[in-house]
Amino acid sequence: MLYGKTEELIGRLNLARIAKLHVEIFKPRIDKRYDEENVVSHNATSIHSTPVVTASQIMLYANDFDVVGIDEAQF
Repeated sequence: MLYGKTEELIGRLNLARIAKLHVEIFKPRIDKRYDEENVVSHNATSIHSTPVVTASQIMLYANDFDVVGIDEAQF
């Protein structure tokens, strides 16, 4: 599905960083299609992320951030 969801997520998180907000993005550790750590869009735009095994790990890590992004949540 090429609808630009990841590209939009990366763009919004970059805008939040420009606004000086503390930002983090999480992705499932099993999603290694483009990169093991970075979230990468089909257009090759990327952003560093924290890979997690379970969704509950996000709650452990997310407390220190103003904005949290989650890529490929269905995994």
